[in-house]
Amino acid sequence: SIVYSDAQTATITGTMNMKGINREIAFPVNIKQTSRGMVVRGNISIDRTRFGIKYNSSSFFGDLGDQAIQNKFDLVFDLLLH
Repeated sequence: SIVYSDAQTATITGTMNMKGINREIAFPVNIKQTSRGMVVRGNISIDRTRFGIKYNSSSFFGDLGDQAIQNKFDLVFDLLLH
């Protein structure tokens, strides 16, 4: 779903599937009309362990030292809609 705050901002809610695990996510987007079309810009912070991805996670494995991988990652995107 898309809920508009105003003409330039909205919150998108949907289901993300990774490795067969579905989780509802919601994230804000900025919307801008340009000469090339509409640009939708967003940033989603995702915790990979919520989708069963535990590889080198210090939350599940001790003594990883500098081999540990952070659980959260950011997905930043720009969509150009013509």
